[in-house]
Amino acid sequence: MLFYRQKVKTKLPIIEVEADMMIFEKGESDETIYLLIEGSVKIYVDRPETAENKGGEQVMATIKNFQIFGDNEIYSHKPRSFSAKTTEKSKLVMIKTQSELELLVNENRWLSGGLMENMSEQLVQTNTTLTSKRVSEAKVNEPKNELNLDVGGNKDDETRTIVRK
Repeated sequence: MLFYRQKVKTKLPIIEVEADMMIFEKGESDETIYLLIEGSVKIYVDRPETAENKGGEQVMATIKNFQIFGDNEIYSHKPRSFSAKTTEKSKLVMIKTQSELELLVNENRWLSGGLMENMSEQLVQTNTTLTSKRVSEAKVNEPKNELNLDVGGNKDDETRTIVRK
């Protein structure tokens, strides 16, 4: 992020959180947005164990100083789609409403660039995830190299097989 040397001006609550503490969990109905001032936070989902993988946490993003996270829910009004946990002692600004977010951005104009950067990164990550999912599905459903054609229309008519090379 370009604005890592900036100082945050705010009257909003700032909380200090120890390492390895849950900030929010997937499925919670909470629209609080967080601005990380110091520390590090991982955004992740818990994957169940399957035959293909061991399961456990799949880290989707690592939040660093002066990045905002948890912002999707304030716009979508849906439950959290990821969990967030500190990876070291951290300081966070809690933003409960859109008006508080607007106030924070007005007091710290440099944050608007960070918000756009976050949204752009989320879109890129979503596209990457969807593309890799489509590729893996295509491999599973890979078409055979032959095509059976019914030449005629009656059940007694000839069937031809065309093989792709």
